[in-house]
Amino acid sequence: MNNRRSELGGSATQSVPRTWSQRSDLTINDVAITQAVIGKLVTGVGYLSLTWSTVVLLGGFVSTVPINEFWFLTAISLVLAST
Repeated sequence: MNNRRSELGGSATQSVPRTWSQRSDLTINDVAITQAVIGKLVTGVGYLSLTWSTVVLLGGFVSTVPINEFWFLTAISLVLAST
């Protein structure tokens, strides 16, 4: 980038205005980074919910959970584990 600036007649410290393609590249990069961060957050929440439901199913809380909710929790845990 510094070579390009000096070829344009400016010094290496002088900023060159961004073209439309450079701005769109930045926008695409921002979208990709945002998508990756959201994906990581969703994956983390999925792991936390699977861990929590496993603790409830295998831990001491299973006696306090009604049978209907127990089976719903089991089904949700299986779906989370398979994805």
